[in-house]
Amino acid sequence: MSQMSDEQIDSGFRALADHNRRTIIQMVHSRPGITLQEISEAFPISRFAVMNHINTVERAGLIRSEKESIYRHFYGIPEAMDSLFASWKSKLEVE
Repeated sequence: MSQMSDEQIDSGFRALADHNRRTIIQMVHSRPGITLQEISEAFPISRFAVMNHINTVERAGLIRSEKESIYRHFYGIPEAMDSLFASWKSKLEVE
C-alpha cells in the first residue's frame, strides 16, 4: 500500500462525505460490474446527478469503470479504502 498525498486523502474523504456517494460505493462493491442505469434506479435524483456522484468517487480512486460497448461497468477497489485510512492514520501519527 503506497502513501497517499494530502490531496488524495482530501479527495477520498470528500467522496465519503455524502450519503449518496457512500451508497454508490456499497452498491459497486456488492455488485461488481453494475451499470449506471442500475445505480440510477436506486436513487430519487436525476441520472445526471448520479453520474456526478460516480465521477467524484471514481476521481477519488475508490471505484473504477470499464467501458463495454455503450455501457460503463463499475467495480470496487477494495484496497483503496484501506490505503485511504492507512495514509490518514500515518499522518496523524507523524504530527
